[in-house]
Amino acid sequence: MKSESLKNLTKEEIIQMLLKEKEKNSILSEKIVEIKTHHAVISKKLEEEEDFITNKLMIRLEEIQKEKTILMAKLKDEEENIQNNLRIKQKQIHQEKVNLENKLEQEEEQILNKINKQLKETVQKKDILIKKLNEEKIIRDKLIVQINNEIDQKKSLSNAITKLSQDKIELENEKDKKDELLINKLSSALNSMVIEKNALANRLEQELKEKKELIDSMENQMQNLNNDVLNKINFFKGYKASKISTEIKGQFNSSLSTPRKLY
Repeated sequence: MKSESLKNLTKEEIIQMLLKEKEKNSILSEKIVEIKTHHAVISKKLEEEEDFITNKLMIRLEEIQKEKTILMAKLKDEEENIQNNLRIKQKQIHQEKVNLENKLEQEEEQILNKINKQLKETVQKKDILIKKLNEEKIIRDKLIVQINNEIDQKKSLSNAITKLSQDKIELENEKDKKDELLINKLSSALNSMVIEKNALANRLEQELKEKKELIDSMENQMQNLNNDVLNKINFFKGYKASKISTEIKGQFNSSLSTPRKLY
């Protein structure tokens, strides 16, 4: 159908059409060239930007690598410093622990020696007091015997006075005054003797009461010392402290359980 339309055209019209087509082709060719040129420029620009970004990334990667290397070295140094400080601190703590254990052991030994010394002194004082009380008991028994003897003598004197009183009736009147004077003297002497012996007995009873109070006070002191020893022993924990406590308790209980005659 197009060929038929061309047949109907004149030569000039055909030439005009060809010129128009040629012009169109020329314009299209220029546009194609322009597009290709623009595409080349864009491609080049993209390549340059790619290269720039790549170079920039490489530089940044190298910087990061260097920073990483520096950080790793610094981290390694800090780790070594920390380990060294930890080792030094561990040695210090160990030495302090050893020193503390030695000090604690010395204090335990000192306290044990002090407690043993106090316990020994207390037992010695107790033995001395018991010995003294036994001696005083012997003296008291002797005084009681003496007082009983004097009481017997008093009874004998009383019987003698009674007898003298009976004999006085039978005696002559001239001897009455002399016998009465003698009896009064004997009665006065006997009463004085009885008063002295009663005072002596009261004094002895008071001394025995004071000695008994002294014994009770010593027993209370020994009980307080025992409680103080137990409190100090409980301060030290562990097997060694338990062993020390057992030895002290056994020693103290042994001293308390020893039978002693007080009266």
